[in-house]
Order: sequence, then C-alpha cells, then structure tokens
Amino acid sequence: MNKQSTIVVSDLHLGAGHDGPGGNPLEDFTSDPEFNGLIQQLDAESKAQKRDIHLIIDGDFLEMLQVPATPTYSPWKSYPPTVYEDNSAAGSILKLKHIMAGHEGLFSALQAFLDPGAPRRTLTVLKGNHDPEWYWPAMQEALRRRLEAVGSKADCLRFLPVAYQQDGLYVEHGNQYTEQVDRFANFARPVDPENPARLELLPGSRFVIEYFNDIEARYPWIDGVHPVVNLIWYGLKFDFPFAIQTLLKLLAAAPILILPSLTPADAHLSDKATAAFLTDLESANRANMKVQGVRYAADAGFRRQFNRQVWQALTAAGWLDEKQEQDIDLDDPFVIGQALVASSNDALVRQAEAISQDGQEKIVVFGHTHQPGVFHLASGATYINSGTWVWRGDFSQADEETWRDLFAHPQKYANQRYLTYVRIDQDGETWQTALCTFGANVSPAPPVSPSPTPEPTPSQPSPSGCLGFGLLGKLFGRGKRA
Repeated sequence: MNKQSTIVVSDLHLGAGHDGPGGNPLEDFTSDPEFNGLIQQLDAESKAQKRDIHLIIDGDFLEMLQVPATPTYSPWKSYPPTVYEDNSAAGSILKLKHIMAGHEGLFSALQAFLDPGAPRRTLTVLKGNHDPEWYWPAMQEALRRRLEAVGSKADCLRFLPVAYQQDGLYVEHGNQYTEQVDRFANFARPVDPENPARLELLPGSRFVIEYFNDIEARYPWIDGVHPVVNLIWYGLKFDFPFAIQTLLKLLAAAPILILPSLTPADAHLSDKATAAFLTDLESANRANMKVQGVRYAADAGFRRQFNRQVWQALTAAGWLDEKQEQDIDLDDPFVIGQALVASSNDALVRQAEAISQDGQEKIVVFGHTHQPGVFHLASGATYINSGTWVWRGDFSQADEETWRDLFAHPQKYANQRYLTYVRIDQDGETWQTALCTFGANVSPAPPVSPSPTPEPTPSQPSPSGCLGFGLLGKLFGRGKRA
C-alpha cells in the first residue's frame, strides 16, 4: 500500500489582496508565503517519500463577503454594500477573479501541487458560510481552469456539497451546528428560495456587509472575535459606545427584525420593556451614551439589568439561543463572552460525538470557530478543529487587562497568527493524526497511544510543530464514501 497523507486546512478567508498600509483594509489573509511554503513542502515530501497527499480546504477558503462583484477592483476605492451582497453566479466569478489576482502565487502553488501520477496529489474544496458560492458550477469551473485541473488532471480537483466522509474520516466546515445566524436552510443547495439566481444571504453575512466592512479599518482585530455577538459583550466592558453601535447594527441585520424604527407597525417584541430599551438606545446621543457607559461601569445593579435587556433583544432577534441563558452569569459581560465561546465550541464537540456514534468515523474535523484544538470524545473518536490562518490571537485564556489593551492598542496584536492544519498519515496499518502549526523544519510528532476520556478534553498545538497522537492498527474501517 502506498503511503498516504490527508491535510486539512480551513478558514483562509482570502480577499482581494493588496494588504498593508494604504492598501486593502478588508484583506485578512497575509500569510501567502507561509501557505505557499506548506504546499511546496508537501509537494517535495510527496515526491521524496512516494506519498499520496490529499489536501482538503474545509470551508471559508475565500472571503466573498469582503470582495466587490465589480469588473475592476481598486484597494483604494470604497464600494457600496450592494456589490458585496451580489452572490449570483456572475457576481461570484467577478469576486473570484479579484481574489485570484490578489493571491496569484498561492493559486500557482496549488496548480503546481496537483498531480494525477504516482504519487498522487489532489485537492478537495468544501463550502463555508463565507464562500457558499462554490455551489455554482461556474465557480468550480473557474478554479478548475486556473489550477489546470482538466484532462488527465481533472480527478485531482473536486468539490463536495457539504462534507468529506471516507475511511473513518469526516470533514465539514461546521457553521451548520453553531450560531443560528450562520446556518443555511439547505447547505447542500444554498439558493435563495425567493430568487434562485442568488444564494441565501445569512443574517451573519448581512451584518458583515452592512457594518463589519466599514469598521474593520478602525478595529482590525474584529475578525478574530468569535462568535460575532461577543463584539457587543467585550465592547460593553471596554468600549461602551462601540458596543451599543454594534448591537443596533446586529439587530438591523437580524433574522427577525425587532428594532422599533424598522418595524413600527408590527414590532416582533412582546416585551414592551425591551422595546422601550431599544427605542432609548436608538435615540441616545453621544453625551447620553457616555453617561450610560459611566453608570454601566460603576453600578452593578444597572449593569446586570442592562445585560439582561441586551440578552433579551439578541435572543428575540435570533442571534442567541434562549436556552443558553440559564447557564450564564449575566453580571459581567466579559464572563458572558467567554461563556459564549465555550458554548460555540461545545456545540461542535456534541456534533462530532453524534457523527462518531456509529463507530465508523474515528476522526471528525471542523473549522469555522477559528479555535484550533484536539478533543478526545467519549465515543473513542477524536474531534479536531483546524483553526484559521488569519488573525485570531489566542485570547481564550486572556484576562480582562489583555482585552482592555486590545481595544486600546489593536496594532500590538495584528500579527498574532497560528498557521494550523490537521495532518493524518497512513503508513500501512499505522495511522498517525496531528494538529500542526506550520513553521520551518516542522514535522509531525512521533505516534503515541491515545487515552480517550469520558468527557471531551481539548488540547492545542505548540507555537510550532505538531500535537500528535497515533492510531495504531487499522482503526479506520470501511467508512462511508464521499
């Protein structure tokens, strides 16, 4: 049997390029040299070891919400929301052309990587909530032409509607299992039911287009905050006016419109107190907001009531699940934010556990949350989150002072990137799985015997290298074919 390796990377969020001072403030991917280095390293390893390598890009390969659907593109020009909203097949192709031009070297590296021979080097692309446009056949064909995956190389590139599922390995982006605002009604066919020429525009996506894109230049770290509602909770702690502005924008983009000014005839809120609360926030001027911010910081009773009203508004609008409230202390917005991060991660752990219950899937890989980690499940399987290659900063254990400093001095944290990926090696009857961070001269750690625990136990990779664990013996059975 040939040596085989599967590499899973996700959440690259490629924009239109031209990052840097005076360039494109919406470009989040600045790791082109490193990603190209990883691809070239895999290519060289494949040839030297005669190893088949399958690369899976597990969703959010492209940042389609921050690239305009225009015939030409300039990083110094401002574009209206309508050209970011365009997710028709024709509009999607325009966006893809800008992305390929902005990251020419990366696509050239992928082109050179693909090889139908022995050893084989192949690529599978999965959709995410930021690039559902891969649904369009024209999008798939455009990438196929760019990577020259035609003729004898046609089988080297494929697109799957939802997930990769084969030989004990399950890979999916994960957006369908976390926040409601990032879930498609039908992820396999994400078309707008009212306009089949367009794709469904999710509330979370609408928020990015209508608000997020305008403030990212001021707050370059906001892409690293997940879930997006934590912009409010952390903001209430460290930048009160920003939090209120974000709250109102979130509600305007909500699944259910509840702002009184937007639904004067039939407001969806039965809670008149919450409706009045939102009306007051909408009408508050800068001076009133400053006064409220001071009181919020000093008055614990006012703060708790305010947090409860914010929570109720977000729940009524569909941004939060009301079942979460019973487990969260509403006294401190910082604690609320940390609890929501844990809730999002727990949702993927539970889904991984459900997928692995039949015993066929031994490894489940998700992305989406931008939080890399390894979780040994009660089923005996392992769930790995592949993380992201854009800015995230590891603030999962950060204290309040670190968050306060982030709001005050965002430039200090702009280069915190952890270039993580999942690696699964098959050498005969031995399997080795690792969560790796790309760096110079990095190789997987030697295999060790895993010890699954009754409850999920997270681990994270070191700054460079791999967190490895072996699966000794043929643990992967005949999985479901993709």
